[in-house]
Amino acid sequence: MFVEPIVECAYGWGQVLRLYPERMEVQGKSYSLSELSNFKPTYRRILGMPSMRLELQFGDKTVIARGIADIALGLKLIGYLHAWSQTAITCTLDEIPAIQKPPAQQLLTERTPRPLVLSPSTAATPQGHFWEYNAHEKPTVSTPSYHGAVDTLQVSRGIVQGENAPASTTLDAVPSWPWTDERHLQHKQRLKLLQAEREIRFYGFAIEALALRLRNEPLPQLSVPVQMIAGECAHYRTEARVNDEPPREGKRVRTRDHGTLILTNLRLIYLGKKRHIILGYEHILQTAQVPGAVVISSEYWERQQFFIMRRPLECAMYLEHILQCFQRTFFPAYLHISGTQQLSWDQKPLEVEPQPQSTRIFH
Repeated sequence: MFVEPIVECAYGWGQVLRLYPERMEVQGKSYSLSELSNFKPTYRRILGMPSMRLELQFGDKTVIARGIADIALGLKLIGYLHAWSQTAITCTLDEIPAIQKPPAQQLLTERTPRPLVLSPSTAATPQGHFWEYNAHEKPTVSTPSYHGAVDTLQVSRGIVQGENAPASTTLDAVPSWPWTDERHLQHKQRLKLLQAEREIRFYGFAIEALALRLRNEPLPQLSVPVQMIAGECAHYRTEARVNDEPPREGKRVRTRDHGTLILTNLRLIYLGKKRHIILGYEHILQTAQVPGAVVISSEYWERQQFFIMRRPLECAMYLEHILQCFQRTFFPAYLHISGTQQLSWDQKPLEVEPQPQSTRIFH
């Protein structure tokens, strides 16, 4: 009794099929391979997912394993059954009258399985073929029929070859599925499209598309009702509310102000009904995105501010990208000034001392 099976694959709803050298366990029962008289695999695609169905005939009983998702293990199982059926099946032979022997080339053509081409682009390659088993026609594997009747030509050829000939049970010759390249790529593209549709329904935009646009394209320039300083332009604008506490489901939180949040290349500007906030990016300590809001901490604020908006993730992505551009553009100048004056980061150089109007709050 072998402890480790040759092939172990799952099928159906949590069921396991195990193949041993001389037996097979299906549906919790053990069947001897010597009783196997025919088998028929079928490949299907259900909702874009590949699946295999294996029909096994043990004597008068038919066993069907549906929903084999691991195609590689299914191919290994079929390859072993095909190789084993040619060498190891023994049964009672009922000799039938021999018919006129066809030529050897014709006999080889008839008994060779026909390759089933699933894709025109893979027809020229050996990897593009999969062996076809059709139970309604002549069996493509050299197995006896249900009543144990075999061709005398096959029996005589087995006698000539000798009973002690080594069994060729290699599984390396089993070809791969042709959909692993082209159709697998189409499946991945379909999954990406479904993911983008879910993100649009949940967040209001596609996350991957926005990240790609921010990485490869320049930021948009918007027209806003704010007086800009030299070299400043607005890149993002949205309606937002300001609060000292994060938004919570099922609890009403008092909103401090309603207004418009504007992100430029130099400053964060909030135009509210009660107050205006103008904050330079060099004074921002930390930014984060929480459900329903964007959190910003500054060295001038005692408490962090929650900007509640419709698309907080989109605002957080724009703010992070703008901060990275700001650091690449302006921080080298600060380092140069600090290096020429031989000052440490703990000191504040006079040239970069924050102006009193860099952060203003109007009530």
